[in-house]
Amino acid sequence: MTTSSRDNGILAVANQGGHTVTFFSTDDHQCRNVVDVLPEPHELCFDHTRRLLYCSHTYRKGYYNNHAERAHEISVIDPDRGRVVEVIDLAPEFAPHGLALDAERNLLYTSVEANDAAQGGLVVIDTETRRPVDRIATGANGPHWFGLTPDAGKAYVTNMEAPFVSVVDLVGCQWTGKVDVTGSAGVGMSPDGRHAYVATPHPHARSAELETGIQVIETGTDRIVRTIPTQHKVIGVHATTTGMIMATEMRFGERGPTNGRLNVFSPRTFESLVRIEIGKQALSVTSSPDGAVGYVSSLASDSVDVVDLVALAPITTIATRDQGGGGPHGMVHIPAG
Repeated sequence: MTTSSRDNGILAVANQGGHTVTFFSTDDHQCRNVVDVLPEPHELCFDHTRRLLYCSHTYRKGYYNNHAERAHEISVIDPDRGRVVEVIDLAPEFAPHGLALDAERNLLYTSVEANDAAQGGLVVIDTETRRPVDRIATGANGPHWFGLTPDAGKAYVTNMEAPFVSVVDLVGCQWTGKVDVTGSAGVGMSPDGRHAYVATPHPHARSAELETGIQVIETGTDRIVRTIPTQHKVIGVHATTTGMIMATEMRFGERGPTNGRLNVFSPRTFESLVRIEIGKQALSVTSSPDGAVGYVSSLASDSVDVVDLVALAPITTIATRDQGGGGPHGMVHIPAG
């Protein structure tokens, strides 16, 4: 364990299969609490100002392109008391996926799928009233993950099958452009705001001819300036506060998913610094506030891999099913209050 990661903090994990959010110590990685929530918690976002945790619920059962009824809620959780304090109902909007916070303007953003009246978009929620106040179209039916520039002025929204990343002006509340890609999945934002990192193609792409990798988008021009190649399809992408780029590769064998791989790339050269074997169907990736520790959730392995980003080596693997939930998805590192 790196010394800098010992902050008496908590790692919150949304368990899609267990309908729970589990809270693990970031020091010894033992379970500290389990909170029951609505079915299929998806992504998590922490509000440092209010010390509240937001949790999106996308489907009642299933996953993208293979699901039953769509959900339409965001749970608001007090991580210190270990309880749900409110459920924000987004209806008639449904299937909220990603979450991102503009703490300065007290706004929470969530991506929602298309409905009968409109294409997919970003729903804007006032964190003081916990009510939706706006909706921004993104020009595609299935917006998924998205990243904000550090000043929360722009968003880059991945759209799964759609052949572009949507560029959104969050101040003017309008979709302003697109960056052409072959479908997209995870997205990360460099801490200086100069680059957005986008995983391509989308995870359901079938063509073996499509190149897998991470597209580096220059935010000043909204153009791709580099491609970081990978051997397998990348799902999750995250940039730490120190600038390191974390990306999860999903691998498959004849009988289904096999162990995946975490790639860590240099923010200066974009060269690979290390490749670490992780669990099956690795979806989400995040890091501690100081960028010293990385976390990768693996849906099919019911596990979270913890990685030392200073030594570039594994620390431990948390078995989530044994400690309150299965099918881990979104995660967030919550510093001690």
